[in-house]
Amino acid sequence: MFLRTIHVLRVCAYIFYICLLLDIALLVSSPVTRAANNPIQVNSRSNTLTFPKAIDFKITVHDSKGSLTRATISLMYKGFDYQESHQVNATASVSTYTFQWHDDLTANSDHFPPVGTQIGYYWTILDTAGNSYTDSSQTVNIVDNRFNWQHLSQGLYQINWYDRGPDFGQMVLGKVDTDVQAISHNLGGGLQHQINLWVYQNANDFQGSLPPNVHEWVGGIAFPAVSEASIVVQSADDDTLQRDMPHELTHLVFHQLVAPAVAPTWFDEGLAVYNQDYHESEMLVRFKTALYDHNLIRLTTIAQNFPADADQAYLAYAQSWQLVNYMYQTFGLQKMGTLVHDMQNPNQGFDADMRQALGLDSAHLENQWHISLNQPPTLSKDQLVEPLPTSLPAPNPYNGTTIALLLLGIGLVVVALLGLGSIIAYQRRVRQMASLAQQLQYTPQNIVPSQKGPPKWSSQKAYPRPSNYTSPSSYALPGQPRVQQSQYSSGAPSYPPSQRK
Repeated sequence: MFLRTIHVLRVCAYIFYICLLLDIALLVSSPVTRAANNPIQVNSRSNTLTFPKAIDFKITVHDSKGSLTRATISLMYKGFDYQESHQVNATASVSTYTFQWHDDLTANSDHFPPVGTQIGYYWTILDTAGNSYTDSSQTVNIVDNRFNWQHLSQGLYQINWYDRGPDFGQMVLGKVDTDVQAISHNLGGGLQHQINLWVYQNANDFQGSLPPNVHEWVGGIAFPAVSEASIVVQSADDDTLQRDMPHELTHLVFHQLVAPAVAPTWFDEGLAVYNQDYHESEMLVRFKTALYDHNLIRLTTIAQNFPADADQAYLAYAQSWQLVNYMYQTFGLQKMGTLVHDMQNPNQGFDADMRQALGLDSAHLENQWHISLNQPPTLSKDQLVEPLPTSLPAPNPYNGTTIALLLLGIGLVVVALLGLGSIIAYQRRVRQMASLAQQLQYTPQNIVPSQKGPPKWSSQKAYPRPSNYTSPSSYALPGQPRVQQSQYSSGAPSYPPSQRK
């Protein structure tokens, strides 16, 4: 028994010795050891964010075998699949070298990282002796450090605010929870990972977080690629809590279910306005004016982007909201949830998703919606008819008398159907006219009714918007062309200053 114990101990000692040798071999060949033997060594590294102006990167190194003249800094914008590199010249002091890169965020609005972005970076350094050194990756979190933020989290939500007490944060967090539950119910699915909401105290603070040379009157902005959104809330009873917050949260929830750029802009923004708890009367009046003038915007025009013109952009939001509302009323909550679910399939487009979930594509939906609003149809009769089969028909087994009787029977059925259709159309027309008359009984403040029709729209009196109104794709992300809307949603359009409290 004693000899067996000695034998076991000897075997364990051999195993320990072999493992020790392997560990030493791995340690000698590891990057850490190689870095320790590298003549290029890092003394210090730092990054300093001055939001929204710039980020200053700095690294100090020394080289025992050669001289350093140039380094490269590589930046990776996490969540946006974008990276860039810059060559930096050295500032020498004896054997110590300093490399600095001033990343000017104001130089180009396409280069501006939104709040919540994580930027990973690393340095690559070469010396005259042929040695190279690649520094470990570091991270810069883009935070609006003009303010001292407070934070509150619950489940998959985090809210951030400043200059107000914890009761304010708790109130906003409770509203976020209520909104997300309602939005998830309407979309047929909820959040998959955490979202971050930044609450600004006033419009000036909020605008300071936007790219240079962009002046918006919107109360919020969403970045689905990084699950971040920002809104303006001046007080607990501010309309923006009922309007802008659910709008931006809809974009975040929707794009955790559906990848950006899958849905057309009118559907994306229409969902966001549909989920708002509050809709200002001016938007409905703008829509009714377009109905009266028969000049609704075609869906193909607002599929990729909204118009640059402020008035047309506002109409685009209004009719996108009304169309999505029509879809929910016509097809129901379950089928709309099925549509959102089908949009998660990367192998088919939006029209295929619509045909699969709703039984029609966007062109036929638009035509059907126009007719329901007593607007001119968007499709001709030929476009409504399914194409005839290309193969030749089989020989007719019926004789002439049978065909004549058959045609007579069909004619009688058609006449009966036309009569019934006329009665139904008349009753429907009476109901629509009564509903329209009831809707037009309310005249919003500052909207003067026309003597010859419904309230007319006045952008100067009712809705004084700036001429440089920003549509959903005007704020591009780092490395993204400004004509796309794949990662960004601007939220609801600019609203009348009188609507803010």
